[in-house]
Amino acid sequence: GFLVQYRVLANARNHSALILFSDNIRQLAALAEAGIRKSEDSELLAEVYREYRSWLHRCALVSKTPLIAVEELGNSPQQVIELWQCYLEKK
Repeated sequence: GFLVQYRVLANARNHSALILFSDNIRQLAALAEAGIRKSEDSELLAEVYREYRSWLHRCALVSKTPLIAVEELGNSPQQVIELWQCYLEKK
């Protein structure tokens, strides 16, 4: 959410197509299309985001508190952290 929007706003001045969408999935695709993110990075982040949203929805359907053990997430958290650290350091 926030970091995707940050990258969109930080680059919108030079890439007006970035502001066409308000959802994270299409914003990630637009960042890749503009050459701001690698396509494979955007695809990975979009897939992790979809999995997260799907899990949240399943929790809501059964009135379950959306808490999960880190061990159950595999390497997704570390992959996301590494990608964002890389891009935030570039600014």
